[in-house]
Amino acid sequence: MKTVREFYEDRLVDALYKKHANTGKKVVIPEGDEIRVIQSLRYTPGFTKVLIGDPVEIEALIDKEYSDYIPAKIKRWVEIVDVNQLGNLEGDDELLEIFLNKRKGKVTEEQARELLKQPNYYATLLLEAGRVGALVGGSRYSTADILKPAFQIVKTKPGHKVVSSVFLLRNGDKKVFFGDCAVNLNPTSEQLKEITIQTVETMTELEVEPKVAMLSYSSKGSGSGPDVDLVVEAYNQIRAERPDLDLIVDGELQFDAAFKPEVAKIKVADSPVAGHANGFIFPNLAAGNIAAKVAEHMGGYEAVGPILQGLNKPVNDLSRGTTPETIAKVVLISLR
Repeated sequence: MKTVREFYEDRLVDALYKKHANTGKKVVIPEGDEIRVIQSLRYTPGFTKVLIGDPVEIEALIDKEYSDYIPAKIKRWVEIVDVNQLGNLEGDDELLEIFLNKRKGKVTEEQARELLKQPNYYATLLLEAGRVGALVGGSRYSTADILKPAFQIVKTKPGHKVVSSVFLLRNGDKKVFFGDCAVNLNPTSEQLKEITIQTVETMTELEVEPKVAMLSYSSKGSGSGPDVDLVVEAYNQIRAERPDLDLIVDGELQFDAAFKPEVAKIKVADSPVAGHANGFIFPNLAAGNIAAKVAEHMGGYEAVGPILQGLNKPVNDLSRGTTPETIAKVVLISLR
């Protein structure tokens, strides 16, 4: 693991920390007794992490992990919600009422009470109730286990129909964004349009100037077929609805034309994005997820995320192969 000093040598991380530290913001983590979550705590002083788990186990893990660091310094920024008492804690009636209102007619009170005992649902309800500002989970839960309660309780932002995801992939000073790699299996052109716009917004929020390529196996008509038509249609919708993005988004582009300046000069010399793209929109989940894993495990990129987009409140997923450093980075990103 990196030292805290090494962790904050990253300019993006340092900027996010300075922006949000000591603001009273809280992040809930439903897998509070996961050792990588405990190890991540060293990187995020200044933010309260609400850990759901067994208090005795969490305290013991902190004492062991930070025996040479003074555990009290870590515990200062930790609140523990006893997983053994979920459904019986003070304030749970408010959470139950919120849940029943959100799922009116779809769950009985008895079913809601049982779901309230599950850490992923409880954490989501803490977020919806405003007791925490963000949720980060997935070190043990699947993406579906994080997304399902978010869809049911938090729901989408006004004006958004789609929830999507983007990975921040980093290798030294290089930063690129891949979407959608975790949520939408085979997006329609309308959904692909929204995924692209959401990714532009996420990159802007993280103070990265977006140049976003909508990917295909064709560059501006070099190939044909239904899959190409899908991307072309989504791109044309963006041009019609968001002309302000004309110099930020382009498609359809092959990856080499989007990424390599020398290839862009040959294939699409007049593109404002080709050869300089730092955001890549994949036409389906299989392509995006595979590409992100290849970049991470063969290309030497660190994968941060998936960062979820389009939800009414910040909920972010983790890969189950995540690291303590990545958990801490997702915590910082979630506070954006």
